[in-house]
Amino acid sequence: MKKIFLIVMLLSTTLLLIVGCSKEKTSPYGTPVPIKGLKWGMNEEEVMNALKLSDKDITNVDTGHAHNDQINFNNPIKLFDHPAEASMTFSYNILIGITAQFAPEDVPDLEKAITKERGTGIYKYNGKNEKADVTWADDILENNKTWKAAVKEIYKKLGVKVSDNLMEDGVSVGQMPITSWNLTIDKNSPRYGNMIINGDVAAMLNYPEKYTPEMINK
Repeated sequence: MKKIFLIVMLLSTTLLLIVGCSKEKTSPYGTPVPIKGLKWGMNEEEVMNALKLSDKDITNVDTGHAHNDQINFNNPIKLFDHPAEASMTFSYNILIGITAQFAPEDVPDLEKAITKERGTGIYKYNGKNEKADVTWADDILENNKTWKAAVKEIYKKLGVKVSDNLMEDGVSVGQMPITSWNLTIDKNSPRYGNMIINGDVAAMLNYPEKYTPEMINK
């Protein structure tokens, strides 16, 4: 069970560091990483080289989860023309997520910018019937049989059972989006302006060769 949990976790100064938003399609799978030059599934060394960073530009953080690593940028990065305190999540040294915290005054413009680029997201509401957060997600794997089969094969190679039947044990692949972005827009929430970008499925599709039993047994 511990092994399966770890595998699912893989898939769950005044100087402003300007990395820019990615406009070019760096991957055929879903929405690309919103940082120029990056691709879901890169390892930490590849990310550092792509962004021309050195060890003094980042801080490594202990997440408390085996095989999950986090690096924090020591300087703000620019996303959609707004500065953000940001970090990246690597699972088994594979880039699967980005978390960014924006200033409260930038959130409305940020929401508009992403909506313009990605379309209207799916909103959730709080107890006062006010918008709490918004999620933009790519298509789910169920709607692309080739990609779904590729992801199922990766899980199979890792020794994980896959099943879209909720009454059965196993990882449900079909409902997984290729990537998803979630922004907290509840002004009364301590997480207001927090954005979580997940690209674990895109990472698998970009670099299937990186997902091996030897990797998870290290």
